[in-house]
Amino acid sequence: MASPVVPWSDYTGSEAEALIAALLVRTILGAQRIDGSGGDGGVDVRVRQDGEDHVYEIKGFHGRLTSGQKRQISNSLTTAVEHQPAMIRWTLVLPLEFSPAEDRWFYDVLAKKAEIPIDWIGRTQLEERLSQNRDLLRAFAPGSIERRAMDLLGEYNAEKAAMPKGMVDGIERLAGIKSQIDLTDPDYAFDFKVTGEDISIDVRPKDVRSARRRPIGVSVEISDNDAAVAGQVEQFLRYGRPVDIPSESIIRFEPDLPGNLNEVLLGGTPSISLRKTDEEKSWRLAQRVEAVRDGRVVGTLSVEWDDRSQGPLGGSWVSGKDRGGFLELTMKTGPDQKGGIDVRAPASHDVLPEDAVPAMRFLSLLKRGDQLRFVAPGHADVEGRLTGDPVGDPDALRAGLVVAEALARIQSAAGIRFALPQGWSHEEGQMICFWDQLLTDGRVQWYWPGFWTNLPAASVRKLLRESVLPRISMHATSAKDMVAELLGHPLRIQGQIRCEVTNIVISTPLSLAEQVRDLPPDVLVPVPLAQDNRTICMFYLDLDVDTLVEDST
Repeated sequence: MASPVVPWSDYTGSEAEALIAALLVRTILGAQRIDGSGGDGGVDVRVRQDGEDHVYEIKGFHGRLTSGQKRQISNSLTTAVEHQPAMIRWTLVLPLEFSPAEDRWFYDVLAKKAEIPIDWIGRTQLEERLSQNRDLLRAFAPGSIERRAMDLLGEYNAEKAAMPKGMVDGIERLAGIKSQIDLTDPDYAFDFKVTGEDISIDVRPKDVRSARRRPIGVSVEISDNDAAVAGQVEQFLRYGRPVDIPSESIIRFEPDLPGNLNEVLLGGTPSISLRKTDEEKSWRLAQRVEAVRDGRVVGTLSVEWDDRSQGPLGGSWVSGKDRGGFLELTMKTGPDQKGGIDVRAPASHDVLPEDAVPAMRFLSLLKRGDQLRFVAPGHADVEGRLTGDPVGDPDALRAGLVVAEALARIQSAAGIRFALPQGWSHEEGQMICFWDQLLTDGRVQWYWPGFWTNLPAASVRKLLRESVLPRISMHATSAKDMVAELLGHPLRIQGQIRCEVTNIVISTPLSLAEQVRDLPPDVLVPVPLAQDNRTICMFYLDLDVDTLVEDST
C-alpha cells in the first residue's frame, strides 16, 4: 500500500491546523491568518476584498466525523455568522474527504444555519497543493526540527563520501544540500557563496507576503565616529537605498533572523549589507514628462526610470535617465510625503550631441512655477510644480544647447559621431559655428583673420601708386576631400573648400613705400593684409560632382 502524501494521523489537531493555515496563506491571494488567542470569532483565515470577507474555518479532523466533531463545526459556523458581519462566504478546510452522508449533512443541515454560501476543501485538494509546497511539510511536520536535522545529517554524510565522478558529484551534492536548506523555513530561501573560508548568506523571501508573515528584525547600534556609514543608514531608512555596514562600525548587533541564523552569528559581529528587493531590482517604467504653463504643454521629455526603492520609514526613491542618456533624474519623497526632483547633467561623458539636444531643449524651456506632469500608459498621472529656478545658469544652458545642436548637424553632414565634449574654448566654439554653417548651407561669410603675404617689390610699388589705401583680392581652393580637425576629432570634408576674399587692405602703405623704394623689382617683400568694413571673406563648399551623382543613385 502506498504511503500517504501527508501522514495526518501523526499530527495533533493544532499541528494540522497550523500546516493548513500556512498553505492557505501561501496559495490564496490576500489570505491572512487570524490569531485565535482568546477566541477567533469563528475565523482561522480571512480573505478581505472591497470590505467583504471570505472566511476559512480549519479543522484537523482526518477520520469519519463524530457527532462531537460535527457539533464543533456547527458551532464554528454559528460563531462566524454572529461575529463576522462582513462575511459573504464560509469555507470549511480539513484533511478529510466527506462520505455521501457527511456531504448531505454539510449541505442539507449545516448550510441552513447561514444565509451565505458555504463549501468545503478536503484532503485531495490540500495534498495536491502541499505537493507543490513541500517546504511547508518540512517546516510544520510533527518533530519538524528533528526531521530536518536528520535530513541535513544524511546530506552531510553523503558529502563526506568519495566523489568518483569528481565535480559532477560535488555539484549534485551541493544542489541537494541547498534544496534541504531551503526546506528549513516556510517563508525564506537561503543562497550561499563560499570564497575560501568566507561564507556569505543571502536571505530571499519565497513569495511577496513572506515579510508580512515573518518579519526580519535587526537591532544595530553604529559608532558615532563613522559619519559616512551613518549617512548611508539614514538613506536606507528614509528611501531604502542599499547600504554596506562594515563590522568595525557596529557596536551592538541583535538579529531576529529566519532559519535559526541567529545561532550562526553568535560570538561575532558580522558586516551587514541591505539591498533592494527582487521586485525593485526588476522594476522599469517609461514615462513622458510634460512641462505645462498656463494650461498648455510647452515641452516634453521621454524618461526611462530603472531604480526604485522604499525605506522602512515610508519614503521612496525613483531615479532614471532621459531616453538619450544625457540627464539623470532622481525623485525623492520623504516619510512626510514631501520631496523634490534632482537633475544632473551630463549623466555620462559618452552622450552624442543628437541624443543630448532633446533634454537640453526641454530644460531650456522650464521656468519657475511651471507644472511637471509625469504620464505613463496604465498609470495615474503624477504632477508637481517647480518652486525654484530649474537650472543654475540659464545662459550657459542656452549656449550649450546651441553648441549641441550645431555639433549634431555637423556630425550628420560629415558622417561621423563623437560624444558631446564637457567644455570648449572660445576658438573651438568659433570653429563649431564655422563648420556648422559651411556644411549646412554650403557657404559661410567669415572674418578675415589677418595675414601676411610676400609680393615682389615691383608689384608693391604699383599698388602704392594706384591708391592711398591699396586693396587686393585673393582666392584659394583646398585639396579634394580634405581632412580638418574639430575638437580633436578628424573631420573629413567631401568635395573642396573654396575661399574668396575681396577688398583686403594693405594696412601700412607709408612704411612699405620706404621699404621698397630702392629694392630690385624681383625682391619679395612681406606685406601685412587687414580687413575693414568693405572686406568680404567667403568660404564655399563645392561638392564633388562624382559624389553628387553617387548620392542621387
